[in-house]
Amino acid sequence: MTLRLDNISKRVGGETHIYPTQLDLEPGLTVLIGQTRAGKTSLLRLMAGLDKPATGRIYMDGVDVTDTPVQQRQVAMVYQQFINYPSLKVYDNIASPLKVSGIGRAEIDRRVREVAAEKWVDGEFQPSTLSRDEQLKEMEWFIKAAEPFKGMDIRVVSETITTHECESKTLARAFSEITGIKLTHDLIQEGDVIEKLQTQMQSDENIYDAYVNDSDLIGTHFRYQKVVPLSDWMSGEGADVTNPGLDVDDFIG
Repeated sequence: MTLRLDNISKRVGGETHIYPTQLDLEPGLTVLIGQTRAGKTSLLRLMAGLDKPATGRIYMDGVDVTDTPVQQRQVAMVYQQFINYPSLKVYDNIASPLKVSGIGRAEIDRRVREVAAEKWVDGEFQPSTLSRDEQLKEMEWFIKAAEPFKGMDIRVVSETITTHECESKTLARAFSEITGIKLTHDLIQEGDVIEKLQTQMQSDENIYDAYVNDSDLIGTHFRYQKVVPLSDWMSGEGADVTNPGLDVDDFIG
């Protein structure tokens, strides 16, 4: 893409930030160098369409885009530091430019979930025995499988041990960002887990949607006829939300 700034200037109030400037840029890398307050950022904002020049015209590939809205220019300005809207959540920060572009809600949600999945795959989900493409394919399935449950609030509890702390602080956040299902993972003492679990089994009152516990509680579950072998559930009621590529033997043992 070629870019031409034809005698543009910028003024803020009575102060001139950029004096009339003529600049032609060809495809490739161009570096603007100047001291602080020389007008580098102001010039970039004009190029991106974030500001309008006081005088002059801006051309992209020979087309006058001076009055073209920023969302229609297909040009982005990236700052040196990460800049987000502090009042918005991660999801809304990612979705913001897509909304401005007029993209539909369903498509925006799909793209945001994919971006979230890529972020986790490239960060916390490394190292992995899977390749990056295999991980992203798995995440794609995960997003689709979670679609019917998007927007739900789920509460999970486990005792406070190191592995469960990782699940609560890291994996729960990843799950929510990737699926759109709000997951709250509480950490309490082992005795409290048992007490709440027994209360729920005896009263059928839903205190938590899921309990993450060790095998030493299976006897209690069995007496209340609450034990469901995971492999049976995965092949039956849970088949629609079980990854067909999951290696069950490796997963369990």
